[in-house]
Amino acid sequence: MKRHVLAVLTAFAVLFPANGVFHTVVAAGFFDRELGALAPAVLPMHEARPIAVAILDLILATLTVYVVGRGSPTPARGALGGFVINLASSAAWNLGNAASFRTWPIPVITLDMLWHCALGAGAGFLAAAVLRRNKGSQQIAGERPDF
Repeated sequence: MKRHVLAVLTAFAVLFPANGVFHTVVAAGFFDRELGALAPAVLPMHEARPIAVAILDLILATLTVYVVGRGSPTPARGALGGFVINLASSAAWNLGNAASFRTWPIPVITLDMLWHCALGAGAGFLAAAVLRRNKGSQQIAGERPDF
């Protein structure tokens, strides 16, 4: 159980700050420009609500560790698991918004999904490394998660 908690915290420590820097600093101008027509319904990036994002990223980190921790947590499995979890999440977010707002831009969908898939793959890779490193004397192959 401890190694799973450590893996979740590791994935979260990657997801939350990297996502915050990407959306509020690196690509903030892009997102604000593309989504400006939707104001005031869509907040400017620097006004994002970090508690909601932290909760989402904690859920994504937990799901990633759950998926990666089933069976042998190899780095490739970790990267793939993180990629898939974040693909599903970012697709639901962006395509749901595209269905709800008249002008949810294709460039936003594309960049946001690419970013979250890459970030998720990195977080999953590291989560798998933590799971393997903290495995101790337990057998890795075929083990069921203990949470």
